Amino acid sequence: MESVGDVVDLDPAVVRAIQEREGYVALIFSQQPAYSRAVGNNPRLVPLYDCEIHVEGARIELLQVELPYETTEWEIEYNGGSRSYFLPTQFAAAGPVRLKLGPSDEPRIVVSGSSVRLHLGEQVGTFEQRAAT
Repeated sequence: MESVGDVVDLDPAVVRAIQEREGYVALIFSQQPAYSRAVGNNPRLVPLYDCEIHVEGARIELLQVELPYETTEWEIEYNGGSRSYFLPTQFAAAGPVRLKLGPSDEPRIVVSGSSVRLHLGEQVGTFEQRAAT
């Protein structure tokens, strides 16, 4: 099986806060697992990280949910592609970009901008992942 590289899993994505900062909007996520950094065998210890997605030149198009907000449906559209599963820890993309969190037929978050990048914060814990028997 081919390695997916060093990634953060946003399934579910847990948005704790949204902050408008100078030049960008930061979407702040809590305790996102990084399965690619897991150690051990049955159980594997999977590290959890707080992280932020920074959208430069951002405009909040929709903010129809209360925070914290948890969803398994998300997508980042950017010039030349999109991502909706694992997000590489060094992810950055040029725009135009659009980050959508939540199902399209329900209240959700949509932020557009000129570029996007993931900022991996500190490890904030671990959880044990056991193989199915």
